[in-house]
Amino acid sequence: TDGMGEGGLVLVNATAVPPELTGLNVRCVSAGPNVNVAMAGAIAAALGEPSSNDVADAAVAILGKKAEEALLRAAAEDGFNA
Repeated sequence: TDGMGEGGLVLVNATAVPPELTGLNVRCVSAGPNVNVAMAGAIAAALGEPSSNDVADAAVAILGKKAEEALLRAAAEDGFNA
């Protein structure tokens, strides 16, 4: 958190805020195997754009041959709604 600007957001792959981050603006994302897709969804939600559908579509376009489409879409949605 050194150098984080005022009002900055910390995204963590966790179900609860780690004690050392208490008092900061923390969003917990309980990400499964597609951590980066879930985090992209969480970032999109924090920024207000793109939509979770757009994040999911991009993930499928980029990773669709390496991962199951349904899992990628679920990860984007889970991150967006975290």
